[in-house]
Amino acid sequence: MNEAVKYVVDETGKQTEVIVPIELWKEIQRSEYFKLSKKMDKKSIKKYINSIKLKFDPLEYQREIRSEW
Repeated sequence: MNEAVKYVVDETGKQTEVIVPIELWKEIQRSEYFKLSKKMDKKSIKKYINSIKLKFDPLEYQREIRSEW
């Protein structure tokens, strides 16, 4: 089977989309990664709330970094 992937680019040459043969797409849909990514919804994401503890305010850090430009 010829699985030629085609890329769509914008006027600057940046790749913006990809076209894959249907058989390859079906294989991707059957893959474990695809199944896991579909399971992530608001309910399943709740277990990650407050799992990252920051020692600083992210917005304040963003302002500081941007002011360096």
